[in-house]
Parts: sequence; structure tokens; C-alpha cells
Amino acid sequence: MLRNVPWVRGMSSLVKDVEYLCGGRTCLELAFGDERWSYKQGFEASWNADRWFIHFLSWGPWQSTWSLWEGMDRRYTTIGRPIGKLSEAQARSVARGMGRLGHTFQAHVEAYLVGLNEFLASRGLGMVAFENSIRNLGWRKGRRHLRMACGVGEGSNAKVLDCWVRDRLRLRSFPVDSVVRAVVTSSAYGLPVDSDKLVELAHAVGRNPRFVARATWQFGSELVDD
Repeated sequence: MLRNVPWVRGMSSLVKDVEYLCGGRTCLELAFGDERWSYKQGFEASWNADRWFIHFLSWGPWQSTWSLWEGMDRRYTTIGRPIGKLSEAQARSVARGMGRLGHTFQAHVEAYLVGLNEFLASRGLGMVAFENSIRNLGWRKGRRHLRMACGVGEGSNAKVLDCWVRDRLRLRSFPVDSVVRAVVTSSAYGLPVDSDKLVELAHAVGRNPRFVARATWQFGSELVDD
């Protein structure tokens, strides 16, 4: 990884740019650190492990996702059974609580929830135990284990799962969606569209990958809006 000098330079340039836009390294670390980010996103410490996971499943290709999350959460609360003890129909019902969106994202989310529910049921696990197993595996192996449990293929980019790893488990993670992809692959940076490699590159230039990933998405989103 470190031998790919252009990629290291590209990440170094990206870090310098997002830190400049934020007002410096300290400002970025404060604004996009775990605690401040959690506050800005409205995360609730009172949520159980199931509700945390369902919340991140609603993080689709839209700026505002609270209405999607609230619809899914109502279905989950009404059913009253944890992930791992849902029937397949109930798992699909929770996923469909976000409404009819007419977007492939919804089908992917439904597949992730059904897959994880089946995985946990087959092993007699709940979400707390599953979270602990991911943490114990570490960021790289844990990410692969999560994708396997949710039935995500190697060629897929399950951004919502990477966001859960980053923001719930607080492991190294660099979620890639259309906004982040546009930034990192631009001629200014020439970076790969690979979450693991982006994590390694951020770490290689001495920055926390979670903070850089959040800042990249934030400033990329503002460019899209403009």
C-alpha cells in the first residue's frame, strides 16, 4: 500500500483540502470526531443494538433519511421481536417500513436485514453479541464478517454497513457512496474506490479514517448541492 506513491499523495492532498475547508486539523477533528458527529446526526444512546442497525439501513442516497428510519422503527417496535428472532416476512416488513421508494437501494437494504436475521437465528445470537464479535475481529476482518452475514457479495459496496461500522462500532471505516466516489476519483486526488484501501491511506498519512471519511462526505455533499 505505502509503495503506491500517487495514492498516498492523493490522500495527503484530500486531507489538506478538507482540513483547509474546515479551518484546520484541530477543527476537523472536533467537527468530525465521534462525539460531535453523533450529536449532529441525532444518534440516541438509548437505542438498543437492533435500532442502531436499522437506523443505518435508512442511510440511503438522500440528504434527509429520518422519515425512512421512523417508518422502519415503527414496524420494528410494533412487531416487538429482535433481529435474529424475526420471521422472514417480519424482517421484510421492517425494511419496507421506509415506504415505496422506487430505488434499488431499498431492495439491497431488505436483503441485508433478511440475511443478517437468518445469520443470527442460525447461530442463536443477538445483535449485542454480534456487535462484540465484529469488534473482536477488528476493522478489516470484522467488515468482511459483517458483509458475509448480510449476504453482501465481494463486488458490492454496502455503504450503509460501512457507516454502521464507523459510527456505531467506531472501528476504522471509510464508507463510499456516489458523493465520496466523485471526490476521491476526481483528477485532484486519483484515489481508489475501495473502502479498505482508503482506510489504509488515511492511516498512512497520520489521520483518523473515520474523521476524514465524514469530512469528505460532508464537503462533497456541499459541492453537489452547489
